[in-house]
Amino acid sequence: MRKMKKETKKTILRVIVLIMAAALLLSVIIIPLSALNVSAEGVTDVVVTSFDEGALSSAIETAKDGTDLNQITRISISGGTLNAADFQAICGYPNIERLELSGADVKDGIIPDNALSARKSSVRYLCRKTQWR
Repeated sequence: MRKMKKETKKTILRVIVLIMAAALLLSVIIIPLSALNVSAEGVTDVVVTSFDEGALSSAIETAKDGTDLNQITRISISGGTLNAADFQAICGYPNIERLELSGADVKDGIIPDNALSARKSSVRYLCRKTQWR
């Protein structure tokens, strides 16, 4: 085997250190940022201030103002009374990460256990303490 020059060994060592630094940078900074699901569009909120019982779907359509339903990540409902049809409408928005119901009333005063059972992903719910059973 040929002996390597001292300079060649240093160059190879520098390349290895550079590769390790790049891997560390990827694992510490870039990959965690992608896990946050940060996108160019950002978070899309829809705020519904009032609606008739059973008509939440129409109120969301009006409030989203042409936004693609796949881009909606948060819905805040600050007025109106929710019933079973309204909870079913909420399940139709596939990318909801946060659902705020603190300003809304619920028919019979309690959110049923199976109200959002059709959701395939986890959602953070914000509601009055007395609403969730």
